Amino acid sequence: MRSFSSAFNLFTSTRKPSYRASRYPIGVALFMFALLISTASIARGQALTNAQATSVEPGRAIAVSPDQFSDSNARPVTDPATILRNAKLIYIRKKSVYFKAPELENELRKRTEFQRWGLAITRNEADADLIIEVGRKVFTTRFVYTVIDPRTNIVVTTGKLSSVGGTLSTKIAKRFIEQMQQVRP
Repeated sequence: MRSFSSAFNLFTSTRKPSYRASRYPIGVALFMFALLISTASIARGQALTNAQATSVEPGRAIAVSPDQFSDSNARPVTDPATILRNAKLIYIRKKSVYFKAPELENELRKRTEFQRWGLAITRNEADADLIIEVGRKVFTTRFVYTVIDPRTNIVVTTGKLSSVGGTLSTKIAKRFIEQMQQVRP
């Protein structure tokens, strides 16, 4: 029984030399056809997004407003005050084994300002408008929290606290609410 490579060599040695030359125009023709189809579909997609009306049924058109199209060229908001003002959902990310996220969640939800502003805690990081990361400096009792906008990864605000003399979650919640009060009424 011959191996695969020897069978392949046998195949390549018995084929006609003209076969190799004749397969390239077919490949070029297939490539050009695929290029033509992709160019046509891109042009069709651009025509649909630039249209002011779209056809739902043959003979019946409905008007489409420009607001319904997503503007991917829109610049993201980078002002920290605006980001804090517009936030609704908060996710808490722990970066230390000495910190427990549910404790901070409870402390934040207890605050009257938190409820008045319509803020909520989420457990899904993808849904969050703000992420509060809490970590501990090595070999110290100092904790650092950072508030981040997940869409732009902009650091909105930060703070340092000590775990000595009170519960850490209460201190972080109090400091975070104080920072939010500076930009929210």
